[in-house]
Amino acid sequence: MRGVPRSLACLAALAAFVVSSVGRAAWVETRVKAHTATVDVARSGSAEITQEVVLGVRGGPLRSLEIQGVDPDAVLAEGASAVPTVRYGTPTPIPLTLARQDDGTLRIEIEREKGLFTGTYTLRFSYRTELLARDRIRRRGTSAELEWVGPRFPDGIDVAKVLFRLPAGPTTPVLSMSDDAEDAAMGSAFVASTRHEDGKVELELVRPHVARGEPAVWRILADPKSFDGLPDTAALQPAARAAHFVPMERPSERLAWALGAFLVALGYAGLVLLKWSLASHDFNSVSASLRALVPVSLKLRATLAGALLSAASVLGALGDHPTLAALLLLSAMALAALRAPGLVTAPRGPGRWFALTEQDAFARRRTKRRGRWLDAGTLPGLSLLALAIAGFALGSAFLAARSPYSALACLLGAASLLPIFATGRASALPVDRVQRPRQLLAELKRRLSARAGLKAVPWARIPDGGHDPDELRLLVRVANALEGLSALEVGVEHLPSIAGFFTQPFVIVRVNEDSPAQRALPPSVRWQRGRRSDERVAVLKALLPSAAALESLVYELAARLSDGEARPLRRAKATANSAGMARRFGVPSPAHNA
Repeated sequence: MRGVPRSLACLAALAAFVVSSVGRAAWVETRVKAHTATVDVARSGSAEITQEVVLGVRGGPLRSLEIQGVDPDAVLAEGASAVPTVRYGTPTPIPLTLARQDDGTLRIEIEREKGLFTGTYTLRFSYRTELLARDRIRRRGTSAELEWVGPRFPDGIDVAKVLFRLPAGPTTPVLSMSDDAEDAAMGSAFVASTRHEDGKVELELVRPHVARGEPAVWRILADPKSFDGLPDTAALQPAARAAHFVPMERPSERLAWALGAFLVALGYAGLVLLKWSLASHDFNSVSASLRALVPVSLKLRATLAGALLSAASVLGALGDHPTLAALLLLSAMALAALRAPGLVTAPRGPGRWFALTEQDAFARRRTKRRGRWLDAGTLPGLSLLALAIAGFALGSAFLAARSPYSALACLLGAASLLPIFATGRASALPVDRVQRPRQLLAELKRRLSARAGLKAVPWARIPDGGHDPDELRLLVRVANALEGLSALEVGVEHLPSIAGFFTQPFVIVRVNEDSPAQRALPPSVRWQRGRRSDERVAVLKALLPSAAALESLVYELAARLSDGEARPLRRAKATANSAGMARRFGVPSPAHNA
């Protein structure tokens, strides 16, 4: 028993050694989530810089870290701290020790024995720097340009903010914008707010993204009278005063913008014209007229659509008026959109019904339409649309590293393709009543062929004086049919809807008036006159547009209309439901009787 405490002591010592070893070699990962700086500038040109770095820590412990790109003449102030983010209660600040190194790196030591573990912390520290002595406040035309360079972060940051506090002057400070190549470092910075408080003016700038290792350069233009040591504006020569009014872009840049806007307008106007040309040919081939959503002439509509999209592209790229750019984009899309043609419900002429062979009735006839390349419902059109959207996505990914706003604007520009590929489609064409129901009727005939006592034959209507059928049905003969039953005809009706045409199969029951076959169906079934004066017709519609639902309905009707002894009474409820649907749909179209 004496050996047991000794063994436990050895195990405890070993565990302590392992834990200490693991602690010394612990894994830690840090990521800067946001950075905010306050640059409080005095009239003398010195500034007090206060920085807040939101740091995410995973693992731990974190005992020290370095921040690159701090002002080289920084005089560090005391009171630096790290404040943890907590859900409840008041967090306790953790003191920090700062040390500036010769290369401009700021080393931060965590003054807590256990360091920082997984969580989010806000690091706050301050120092003083001489901006005027370092030529960070200088004359630029009739204004004083103030520049401050923020620290660099290895992984970049999503949001960076700087609040400039300057002595109030006759004019309000603004964001520096010029044609200098150095100003490209400003990226997508914009003014978030401007306010006056305690004799100072505050200008808050925001950058939505700073790339990896990029120094965040901030420049503003202020009044020279806000600082001591700068020459007065009135002492400037006229040439120097004129230097303040600089163009927004170089002539080459203006030419590039104009050329890009022209190409966008020309390309979109050409797409609108091409879409109309191809789609109108397809619609005219089936005696349907294509209509635009905005009823103006084609040339005017294409020109306006291209011009509006070009203007929306320029405004979206500049980012000055995003709402106006969105309205222009929607207007261009409305001008490019097409609407469904008006359907003319004129009665068709007389014709005769003939039995066809399966090969003649169900043979697939391919019709290549010209508009398939700009129709998202076809394979070529869908492929072309996917390729175009992929191009917009690649452009957005390229711009994301420079400006998230520009990347989003580029991605939203892909919406201009919707009226080209999603309107004026082949699904809006009048339905071919021979080819559209072909597959459904072929499947139904195959199913009915396996039913004893039923025989199905393709049944086509050919107009008088014509050679091609204009409607295809399935004629079903019932063995041992009740007296007065002429036939069962299965057809497909296509009803217009928002998404195109809705397929509605139906079964026509043809009987002689006041015959046993007519009395065999429930009283709820509505009858109307048929092809002859003594013929009555009832139309029953299937619950679903499928071959299985049609097979069930035809089999139920055949069971009721035959005089066989083996009648499937268990399907009587379903038959009554089908009859109820016929009553709900009301009187069928007179075309069913032809």
